[in-house]
Amino acid sequence: MEKIEATFRIVTPMFIGGANQDPSDGIRPPSVKGILRFWWRALNWGEAYKQAKGNKSKALKILHEKEIFLFGGAANFNKKSGQGIFLLTVSHDPLNIVREGVVHEDFIQGSSSSGLSSARYLAYGLMHSFPSSKKNTRAGELIRGSINHNQGFNVALLFKGEPDESILSALKLLGLVGGLGSRSRNGMGSITLEKLSRDKEIIWSCPESVEDYSRVLNQLLPCLEEIPPADYSAFSLQTSVDILLKSTDPIQVLDKIGQKILDFRSWGQSSRGNKLPSGNASEMRFEDDHDWYKNVNSFRTFNPDFHPVRVIFGLPHNYSDKEYDCVTSSLYERRSSPLFFHVHKISERQYIGVSVLLPALFLPKKDLIEAGKNNEVAQNINWGILNELISGREGKNSSGVFRFPNRTSVVTPLCEEAQ
Repeated sequence: MEKIEATFRIVTPMFIGGANQDPSDGIRPPSVKGILRFWWRALNWGEAYKQAKGNKSKALKILHEKEIFLFGGAANFNKKSGQGIFLLTVSHDPLNIVREGVVHEDFIQGSSSSGLSSARYLAYGLMHSFPSSKKNTRAGELIRGSINHNQGFNVALLFKGEPDESILSALKLLGLVGGLGSRSRNGMGSITLEKLSRDKEIIWSCPESVEDYSRVLNQLLPCLEEIPPADYSAFSLQTSVDILLKSTDPIQVLDKIGQKILDFRSWGQSSRGNKLPSGNASEMRFEDDHDWYKNVNSFRTFNPDFHPVRVIFGLPHNYSDKEYDCVTSSLYERRSSPLFFHVHKISERQYIGVSVLLPALFLPKKDLIEAGKNNEVAQNINWGILNELISGREGKNSSGVFRFPNRTSVVTPLCEEAQ
């Protein structure tokens, strides 16, 4: 038996728990194993595609069988089902948590309820972004309890024999771009892998500079030039990984990313001169989406086949709590965002914001989008919107400064044949 220990640091508040979503349950092994499987799958699509000689259906079968062998599968699924090749346990000291109904002070800037509102926006549904006298809520008040950040936990993997390198790579990837819990794709619950140990001997340490981070992440990623997008979230030739910004505080990283997303997506409110939450003038970028929601000049009547293009950020996409204003898949409950944000700890006073875009099949081709109650329309998916958010310019007609002026692309290595 070989033991691998992974030491993680919680970088941003983690909204996680058991069946009752109670953070007192701590970080449970099924949660860690589940997200580890996700990143393993994303990382190994290219290898399966290569083994299948370009046959996508065969590649998915190869991948699935390998996953069951490594991680285990349901009994009676097939002859290869059963326990995987390792046991996983999680340990940590008593965790500091913030209870439901309590204001998370790290999301409040001084006495101002507007400060860090964009960070709170990224935790939409988990905490209140703004105070409300009608609902008797306070800015930063938690709707769900959370495990506080700046704490550690350990994950131990006990292998039946030699540790599998693909699982170790997935562990590293999880600790470089991933997170745990609700809104982890928005940067909540971001975790950093500090070190890997094998029988108490350190075999891998966290990058100590932005340049080193980029290099280490590059080494993990497969050659992507000839890997097409998969039918699920996976690394492919269309993947982009970017370091967007730096800060001395992880919540500030969330706030800066949240502000840029809000500025990009929002129309603004006429009551404040179409100003955005950041105070900037609205770009009014998604005019048809706005007109569909407001039904300007009977927009829905004259455009019955339209659905908002911002569905690319994930489904359901709701403009209000009325069924008439809800946008979703006709066959599936939800489609998670293909754009991930992660806050990574480089040092005690340096944190970076990272984006990972994993283009894949958005919805099965036979699926329709329900744009309002009982109005099913054909898919019209625009992936360029997400690229524009990450690498584009601000302002009308994208004529302003770059949205993330200090963005650095994490470039994947060329295939040996192309070098």
